[in-house]
Parts: sequence; C-alpha cells; structure tokens
Amino acid sequence: MKIAIISVFPPYRGGIAQFNEQLARTLVFQGHEVLKVNFKRQYPNILFPGKSQFIEHAIHATDTPALLDSIAPRSWKKTAKFVLSQEVDLAILPYWSGYLAPALAGVMNHLKDTRITCLIHNATPHDANPLQKLMSRGFYKRGNNFIALSESVANDLTRLAPHGKVTELFHPIYDHFGAKMDPTDAKRQLNIDPAKKTLLFFGLLRPYKGLDTLLKAFKTLPNDYQLLIAGEAYERTKTYDALITDDIRSRIAWKNEFIPDEEMPMWFSAADALVLPYKSATQSGVTAAALHFDIPIIASNVGGLSEYIEQGKSGMLVERYTEPIAFQRVIEGWFRENKPRTEVSATIAEIKEKLSWPRFAERVVEGVDDM
Repeated sequence: MKIAIISVFPPYRGGIAQFNEQLARTLVFQGHEVLKVNFKRQYPNILFPGKSQFIEHAIHATDTPALLDSIAPRSWKKTAKFVLSQEVDLAILPYWSGYLAPALAGVMNHLKDTRITCLIHNATPHDANPLQKLMSRGFYKRGNNFIALSESVANDLTRLAPHGKVTELFHPIYDHFGAKMDPTDAKRQLNIDPAKKTLLFFGLLRPYKGLDTLLKAFKTLPNDYQLLIAGEAYERTKTYDALITDDIRSRIAWKNEFIPDEEMPMWFSAADALVLPYKSATQSGVTAAALHFDIPIIASNVGGLSEYIEQGKSGMLVERYTEPIAFQRVIEGWFRENKPRTEVSATIAEIKEKLSWPRFAERVVEGVDDM
C-alpha cells in the first residue's frame, strides 16, 4: 500500500515528529511505500511558547518535502495536489493542536476521492483556549475516519465527531532512544547522589502537567529522595521557583532546556521512577519513553495514563492527584514495597509487547478497505 503521512517530521523537534517518523519507518518495514510530507511552517513564532521549533543543527531530509504552511491557504491546496499526484492509497493526518486544524481541514478538503485517516493524539488540547476549540470544528466536520490513541480520546471523539468511525488504539512504546545506561554512571554524569532514591519529571513544562503538585509533595519526602526535572518550560517558572525553597534546593536538579534524543538514556537511566502528576491527560509519549528504559511510573489516574501502568507491578496510580500528600504517600509506598527490579522489568516487557509499533501500524492500515 502507498501511504502519505502529512504532518511534522524532523527537523521539527518534539514527540509528534518522533511519533510520525517511527510510524513511517514501521510501515516501510512492513512492506508499505510511505510518502512523508512535512510542514514548511508549523506555528507562527507568535504562537510558539518555546525557544525553537527545530532540532539544533538539523536540516530537512531530502525525502521529506516541506510543503504545508499552517497559515497559508495556498499551501493547503498545493500539499493536497502533491499528494494526489503521487496516487496514494491512504493519507494519514495526525492531529494534536487546534491551531493546526484549519490547515489540516484545508488539505482534507482538497483530497478528493482519497481515503483519509485522522490520527488523533489529543481531541481537545490540554490547555486549549476558545479559539482553538472553534478552529477544530472544521477539522472534525470534514473527517470521517478517526484513530484515537487512548480510551479518553476515543470518548472525546464520539462527542466531537459523532458522524465518524472511531477506532481506539494506543500510543506505542518508543524504541529508538538507544540502550539503558548503568544507573550509577548516569547519576555520576548528572552530578547527583548515586545513593538517593531518584524521581524524574520529564518533558515540556506546561501548566496541566502538575509540577507544582510534585514540588509540594517532594518537600514532604525524606532527605534520601532527590528530584530531576528535565525539559523546557513553555510557561513562566515563577511559581515553581518559589516552591524550590532552600531546604530542598540541594536535592533538585533542573535543566530548563529541550532534551535531545542523545541525552535521553542518561536522564531515564538515572531515575528510579518517573513521576507524572498531570492534572489532565490523554496519553503520554513520556510514558512510552519510560517503559522503553524499564522505568516504573507513578502517575495521576487521569485520562489514558492508566493504560500504561500495571497497578503495583510496573508503577502506581494516584487517585487524589491534585493533592500533594497523595503523591507523597504513593511515592513512599512504592519505594517501601521495594519490588525486585526483575519483576518490574518482566511486567514492563509484557506491556511493551502489547503496545508495540508493528502491532500499532498493522491496526492503522487494516481497516482501510472498509473506508
């Protein structure tokens, strides 16, 4: 089958670009021909809260034409015309942001007589404003075939696109970050205490991710705990700076920068547990990275996060996730249980098999003939 994926790819940085690249590689491995069509401009600078949308020193791949401009309607038609000229059997349009909805809807509008699958990461973005919600309506109206990456996204889609076919899948486990390092070596490279229990908060920092809750919980943990915070802030950090008081400052290492792939093994290998104190969620690429490195996860029981955790075996879910004391008790309870690492790894291996990229790619294309 010849398949077009119209979305962001490297050199754009971040989880969506990584996801698309991994999906394309898996489809090619399974014998499909894949056409990758990149954005020429993803977000106007005024709408992008970070330092850069691109991987440092990277260039556009020659096999990935950059055609789509989120704010230039002529490019929407041009992109569709190019895809039509390639006579593809299926066009996949990933969706995650209301700001991109008009461009994706515009492309769909010009892809006449082409089978289209809308792959939905977030049906409603976590921090969506009224403008984003309004812009997304045209996208959902034009789409007919949707793939959701979690049960919570599927439920949202039945409400937002009741006319469409919704298939619930999952976020596959990333496997391109390289091998896990020796934990002691990783901690030494990060210049942290190798003897302390190490918690990791990883990813782009945004209000819904609940770092404030974690910092309040961490303040009540004993001195044999330390916290790593890794990822660029997409908001002002004044609130968090105030929470990092003198009594805990020496036990916290914070790198307020985008973490490139080559550093991933160091950060995750140094961690004894990933902590996700999210206030809202659908699914998370960070969970996929943690499972790749065999790291247990302590997370809010919200959205689709529970789909990646075997309670008490590969991590723990926090029910009262807005309360710092609840996170403190669950974190201490997990470490007090002190499950053998081989037992945790065996459970994670089962999850990896169930949420593999080959299985995901097969499910993406298996229903095409029924569209």
